[in-house]
Amino acid sequence: MSDAIQHGWRRTNLGALAKRLVNGGTPPTDEVRFWQGKLPWITGADFTDSGIGEIRRFVSEGAINQTATNLIERGQLLIVTRTGVGKLAIAPTDIAISQDITGFYIDRVQATPEFLYHRLKLGLEDLKKLNQGTSINGITRRDLVSYPLDLPSLPQQRRIAEILTTMDEVIEATEKLVEKHQQIKAGLMNDLFTRGLWTRPELARGDHKGLSCAATAKVGQLRPTSEDAPGIYQESPLGLIPRAWRCEKLNNILAKTGVPMRSGPFGSALLKDELVENGIPLLGIDNVFVERFEPTFRRFVSPWKFTELSRYAVFAGDVVITIMGTVGRCCVIPENISQALSSKHLWTMTFDLDQILPELVCWQLNHAAWVKDWFLRHAQGAVMDAIQSSTLRTLWLPVPPVDEQREILARYHAVSGTIDIDDAHLAKLRQQKQGLMHDLLTGRVRVDEDASASKT
Repeated sequence: MSDAIQHGWRRTNLGALAKRLVNGGTPPTDEVRFWQGKLPWITGADFTDSGIGEIRRFVSEGAINQTATNLIERGQLLIVTRTGVGKLAIAPTDIAISQDITGFYIDRVQATPEFLYHRLKLGLEDLKKLNQGTSINGITRRDLVSYPLDLPSLPQQRRIAEILTTMDEVIEATEKLVEKHQQIKAGLMNDLFTRGLWTRPELARGDHKGLSCAATAKVGQLRPTSEDAPGIYQESPLGLIPRAWRCEKLNNILAKTGVPMRSGPFGSALLKDELVENGIPLLGIDNVFVERFEPTFRRFVSPWKFTELSRYAVFAGDVVITIMGTVGRCCVIPENISQALSSKHLWTMTFDLDQILPELVCWQLNHAAWVKDWFLRHAQGAVMDAIQSSTLRTLWLPVPPVDEQREILARYHAVSGTIDIDDAHLAKLRQQKQGLMHDLLTGRVRVDEDASASKT
């Protein structure tokens, strides 16, 4: 007997809890009058992990009355049963739905929308398994109404939903904090790579004299903008950059080693049957994320094969960028990677540390507008499906003096450290929520119906 049944829950199915199920539709797109109203209209693409995202389209009363779309009342459960199958939300307002969505009017004598929302979230993978079809996948009404679940009393449902909703609010607030710090980081790094920081030699020469900020100019402070102080900037292939900086093609700041930029091995140089279960990692796109190296290894070569292919070796401090599949993700190889081999899905670059710090190249390859513009130009306006050697080698990058780079890197690490702490906290909250969902929604842990969520 399950924990739920032991605690007095009863076995039922979604059909038994429905007062009615309502399908939707799409008004004819060539009928302008149907799309000039104020009623929000959504498809499966408008759902997020936490409900409905930004409302992008609106329909008229005529669309509701004369087409297949239907208006679902605020507070009712919405289930994506076609494209994007399995996504869930509680209608935040009266809202019109497309054919992707089923509106679920719940018998509130038996169940609450909030409890069912969380319960179906827990069983999301089971719900997706109901997905069937050939040309258009979807959950049939018969399968949807027969979906089984255990149901506690209404007071327990409300209490469980309150606990999980409170947890969702904490997670959402933390997500917004992470997003805020990421925006701060993006703005800061853009300033650091376009304006940079006052250096001691500049101030010693008096480059700041005559500026409105002259009295407060200090080593390590942001330079004024080019609009406020045009005299401290110079023209470059990237536009205006501080006079203390250089602008170099990426090829010119690579290390003076045998193969400072490499991709491969290709073809018969490494055959599939030469991979081994344990050995020296062969890196791929699944190891490289934006500013993050993922040390989970799935492919290995033997030590003798590594020696044979040593020209493709990867070293700590190398910059790697994905050039196939998900193109353009970039990270720096961490210090704890002693031996590894690059694959044909990556460009691996070793830089001259007397000229440039790898982390600063990495940030630009991931985020800088001048890099994105360059890649877009070489993709001829389309989505880039690969990055050629020539595209990278001829990429212009700003090169501040190394001492200034170290100051920029220190700022980068400081703000990145704050985001890392936020991310770790967010991951912990999500893990705690998963545990809570399993305990509360299966009846494993009983709740005090009279307590408030603030006491949990």
